[in-house]
Amino acid sequence: MNLTQLASVVSLVSCVAMGGCSQTPRIDVAAVQDGGVLQFEIKGNGYNSLHGIKVWAAGTREPFWVVRLSSFKSGRIPYGFSGSGDSISKRNFTATQIFPKSEKEAHSLTPNTKYYLSITCQFDQWYAASSTSFDFTFTTDALGKIPSIRPVTNLQPSDHMISL
Repeated sequence: MNLTQLASVVSLVSCVAMGGCSQTPRIDVAAVQDGGVLQFEIKGNGYNSLHGIKVWAAGTREPFWVVRLSSFKSGRIPYGFSGSGDSISKRNFTATQIFPKSEKEAHSLTPNTKYYLSITCQFDQWYAASSTSFDFTFTTDALGKIPSIRPVTNLQPSDHMISL
């Protein structure tokens, strides 16, 4: 190995050592109607896994659906399980409904209403596990369908879901 090659290797090792295994997460989400069932199709990169999804009404900040995810990277998650604590295990991931509680089904999305959607992911930054949330908004149409979901870059504290 000559000095130029050695300098390149030292430079590369230094960059990796100083930068760690940093990731820059990105998440996209779309609403898909599959056989009459609303599903959130989640895609992205730069993260290790998704940890949770929250849906709430923008006007009242009332929670509509909260789910905890385990080992989920990307794919479709059906909106609303049959009851609190219910889980689905599919393709090496688990999803557990946290809200609503007491064996209630998730609230139906009201037509012509604005909602927020928040997705939390875990990623690596500077040799440490980190997490962040990606916020989105959508408005249901007159039939209660979701024509599109748009990212929200700066969700204001007054718009966050009320605590469970």
